[in-house]
Amino acid sequence: MDDNSSKKSNLYLFSIILRILFGSLLIFSAYTKFIDIPQFQKAILEFAIIPDMYSSMASYIIPLIELILGLLIIFNFYIILSLQGAIYLLTLFTSIIVVKLIEGGEEISCGCFGALSADKIDFYSVLRNIILLICALFILHFKIKEKAILQSFQSLKSEFIAILVTICFVFLLTQNIALAIRNFELKNRLYMLIEENTLNKGDIVGPFMAFKLDGSTDSINYCNYDKTILFIIKYGCKTCIHNTRIWNDIFERFNGGGIIVLGVSVDNMLTTKKLIGDYKPKFPIAFNSTGEFNENFKLFQLPVTIIINSEGKIDNIWKGIINSNLIELLNKKLINNQKERINL
Repeated sequence: MDDNSSKKSNLYLFSIILRILFGSLLIFSAYTKFIDIPQFQKAILEFAIIPDMYSSMASYIIPLIELILGLLIIFNFYIILSLQGAIYLLTLFTSIIVVKLIEGGEEISCGCFGALSADKIDFYSVLRNIILLICALFILHFKIKEKAILQSFQSLKSEFIAILVTICFVFLLTQNIALAIRNFELKNRLYMLIEENTLNKGDIVGPFMAFKLDGSTDSINYCNYDKTILFIIKYGCKTCIHNTRIWNDIFERFNGGGIIVLGVSVDNMLTTKKLIGDYKPKFPIAFNSTGEFNENFKLFQLPVTIIINSEGKIDNIWKGIINSNLIELLNKKLINNQKERINL
């Protein structure tokens, strides 16, 4: 009997310590996000799970939820509800990380602990969240047992219903991951089918006409520049909206000094004007909706980010969504090219 009492006492003490540590971790996570909101917003944008216009609001709401849940858990207020909220949040974050890993987003910053977590998402990010989920589930299980002693079964009905909702929530997220896997496989098969008919690194592209909104035209000849960086874009493309933020950074950092940075819309003049009004790019945008332009650049998937050397050869090409790590890559590549020219 004494042994049982001792075990229960130790388990009770352990659950209290674990609850305080878990709540403190949520508060710490919220704090690290609050001290560098722009960095956390950048991480949200890279995950591309919500429209960019809501990223600023989300960068405040998420740490606020973490802070409230952490305080409730530490001070044992609405403990069942707050633990379930933490479980929902952790399950959601873990599922998003898994989906992005499946989609090949290993270069995305985690952002889990704000400014202190510049590391990229990986298997250990998932493992860490699973361990935290197990801790939260253990505390929840202990709290339900504790309440069951103090209350009748009838009063616990709502809590068991909430647990059932949690299980359904986890099931739906699991299905979402399964769909992401199938989507990834289908994309790979599609890329295999179209790779030979799309533009790739090492291909040669010809010069083209850039039609301006004032009615004038420019002939883009690559021999006039050391590097030509093109963003080929289309109105209504969600990925283009996401990429515009990074393209703006690329333009501000690299345009000039032998490098030209230009956006080219494949829409007509009126739609391109609407694109500029809605997307608000900082880089110049011309348009070319001719079949010749499409054929020259073998356009199948948009958006496309291309680096072309002075001979018209593709140095690098990125199809679809990009993230801020591309800026670091470009910085290294262009600096190395400058060093090579100086040595020559």
